[in-house]
Amino acid sequence: MSGVVSAADLLPQAFAEGGETAEGLTFDLRRLTAFDNAAVDEAALRKDEEGYLITEAQRITQALVAQINELPKQPGDAGIESVLPDPTETLPRYRPPPAKKAETVWEKFAREKGIVNRKKSRMVFDEVTGEYKPAWGYGRQEDGPAAYGIVEVQDGEDDTADPWTKARREKRARVAKNVLQQMRNTDRAAGKR
Repeated sequence: MSGVVSAADLLPQAFAEGGETAEGLTFDLRRLTAFDNAAVDEAALRKDEEGYLITEAQRITQALVAQINELPKQPGDAGIESVLPDPTETLPRYRPPPAKKAETVWEKFAREKGIVNRKKSRMVFDEVTGEYKPAWGYGRQEDGPAAYGIVEVQDGEDDTADPWTKARREKRARVAKNVLQQMRNTDRAAGKR
C-alpha cells in the first residue's frame, strides 16, 4: 500500500452516482445559498436526526459547490475567481423602508435662496511651525500675544509691561472662572442650590 488515500474511499456516498444532483433545489448563487423545497423525510429524521441532517446538508452543499464550479471564471487578486450572477431571490426587509423626511423651513428657504452648506475645515496652516494644526480644541494653532514675537502697545497701556505675562495671567483667570462655573453647574444639577 502506498499510503495515499483517495477521497472516494473516505466518503463513498459523496462520489456515488447522482451525488451532485440538483433535483428539488433552487440556487441563489450571488448569495451562495441553496434552498431545498422537498418535504422532510420524517421517518428518517426520527430514526437518526443528526445523521439525517448531516446527510442533507452534505447533499445540498455538494450541489451548491457543483453549481459554483460551472460558473465562468476570471483571474483575480486571490487567484482564479468565479463570476457570480445577479441575485435571483429577493430578501424581505425586517422593517419597511424609511419614509422620506419632510423638508424643514430652513431647508426650503436655503433651497429657494440657493444657499449651499459649506463645511469648514478644522485644520489650518500654522506659518510659525510650518504644520497643519486644529483651528480649535487640543493642539490648536496659537493665537494672541503668545504667538507673536512683537506686540504693538495700545494707547493708554503701560509700555514697560510684559504683554506675554499679561496674556498668561488673563488665561489663568479665564480657566479659574470656568472651573468655578463648572462647580456651580455641578452643584445646581445635584440640587444643592
